[in-house]
Formats: sequence, C-alpha cells, structure tokens
Amino acid sequence: MQPEYIFLAVWFVGVISISTICLINGRESLKKFPKLNESEFEYIENWASGKTEMGGAENVLQIRVTKNQLWLKTNTFMASIAEQFGLLHLIPIESLKLVESDGKKINIEFKKNGRSNKIVLISRRKSDLIKLLNDKMDKKNS
Repeated sequence: MQPEYIFLAVWFVGVISISTICLINGRESLKKFPKLNESEFEYIENWASGKTEMGGAENVLQIRVTKNQLWLKTNTFMASIAEQFGLLHLIPIESLKLVESDGKKINIEFKKNGRSNKIVLISRRKSDLIKLLNDKMDKKNS
C-alpha cells in the first residue's frame, strides 16, 4: 500500500474517532438540561458567542431563558468542549449577581457551587436579553 493511502486511512480513522468521542461526551454534558418545549422559553437565541477566563466560543452558543433559569448551552458536538471552557451552564435567576452591557458585550456574574463566575456574551439581541434578565433579577430581589 502506498504511503499516501496509509496516511488517508489513519487520518480518516482519527477524524471518525474524535467526532464520535465529541458526540458521546457532548450528549452526556447536555443531560443536565431538561427537555422543554420552545413555548416554555421566554428568550431563545442561537449562534451567540461567549468567553470565560478559560476560553471562548464563537457563534455556537445557545442562550435560553426560562421562568427561573438562564441556560447557556451549545449543540451536541461542541458541548463537551464548551463545558471544559466553562461555557455550559444552567443558572438559576437567583444566582445572577450582575448583568450589564459593556459595548457590544454582556458581562454576566453569577454564583455556582459557592464560587463566583464570570462570562462575557456577545448576543445579537443584547438589549432584549439584558432587560429580561435584569427584570427577573429585580423581581427575585424584591
């Protein structure tokens, strides 16, 4: 067998293996999110971007807001990677400490497991998301 065919075969097996691992781990990472109908979300946005101290994701985040929670998730293929970079969260509204605009970005601070966390989001509907989350925070605090 010629070396280029061996290389292609090894490359193909590697790509399939990595893809399978990402899908399996991603499916496991997304199990913490309950299955809801779209009508149960007050806000839905796909293709958002985000950044934490550990890393970032561009145009793969999904932002969802329910009555009591902010969800930051992604598709199954990217979920395990997003979780490693601290971008996969199911955040109770009462855990939110700060939601503010910073130019084109949204700074979000929240408590999780007794630790303070920060995420910077880039949303196409920034003002809608900030208003909704701040309104929800105000209701919880009053």
